[in-house]
Amino acid sequence: MNIAFTTDSHYTWGTGKVNAWYGLSNLNNILSLSDKVDVVVAGGDNVDGGNYSKLGNLSNCIDYMEYFFNSYPGTDRFALRGNHDSGGINPYNSTGKIMSSDIITKNEFKKLYKTEEKLFDEVRDGDSLYGYKDYPDKKVRVVLIDTLDNPEELLNSDGSIKYPTWRNISFQERQLKWIAEIALGECPEDYHVAFFSHCPLRWNSSTESRLKRNFECMSLIIKNFIDKTSATISSKMEDYTVDFLVDYTTREHSNFVGWFCGHEHWDGIRQTENFQNVLCRNAWCDYQDDSVPETINEDAFRIIEIDIEKREVNLKGFGRSKDSFYKY
Repeated sequence: MNIAFTTDSHYTWGTGKVNAWYGLSNLNNILSLSDKVDVVVAGGDNVDGGNYSKLGNLSNCIDYMEYFFNSYPGTDRFALRGNHDSGGINPYNSTGKIMSSDIITKNEFKKLYKTEEKLFDEVRDGDSLYGYKDYPDKKVRVVLIDTLDNPEELLNSDGSIKYPTWRNISFQERQLKWIAEIALGECPEDYHVAFFSHCPLRWNSSTESRLKRNFECMSLIIKNFIDKTSATISSKMEDYTVDFLVDYTTREHSNFVGWFCGHEHWDGIRQTENFQNVLCRNAWCDYQDDSVPETINEDAFRIIEIDIEKREVNLKGFGRSKDSFYKY
């Protein structure tokens, strides 16, 4: 099974962000390999979201997604949202408040990411931004996770959004329960499961300013799936309460390949509970010393090769991204 994964492109026009206009060129690089892979996943922060207006951010997102879905047709492709994609973070916002009119909403993302159409016969929770796609000939289930799952309808007294996705990285109960009961609970025993998201379950920075909610719930769900055990998944966080039971004790096999993500802008593999959390490098040609425009190092993406017989994952890095390997 071959999965092409690009993340953190931060594509934008109109903000002056260094080299961000290379986003579509970099997207073309990975899409040009479409006939060599089974699926292409765009892992979030596909656009930068730093324009002074919602219209500017929306225009960038439309450009990116139209190219993503319409270039090199024939291969499955799915998009995830990152904390930058919704906008509302532009440098001209001196109030620090983010209003509903400032952002690309969840319903607008559903249209941009074509979740209702289910273009590639994926399974979703209605038209959700999360879901899964099975590849029966490969015995692999690719699960799409929304790590920016906030109740955007909740507002502060001044009308600003209470939990803007820019700084709130979260799971609500509905997604957690669907992942636990449907994506994992109904997964055929001979399938191997790979999760894809924007944010990792664990990150490196001790100064991470964004708030994360219920990530320990997701981690516990996966741990119990792998161990074929049961547990109560609960959280008492305000506006993010969780309370349900998972029970995988009747399963004979639970094959979990790993959690693949971006957000941190570096390559790495980190143990999370009893499975691997695989970080992938940012496609954006940013300020780091090895980011060089007009060279192979203006881009970074990976082809993820999953060998279910050997239980091996071979990570092939392109551009600045590094090769890596692990067993699961």
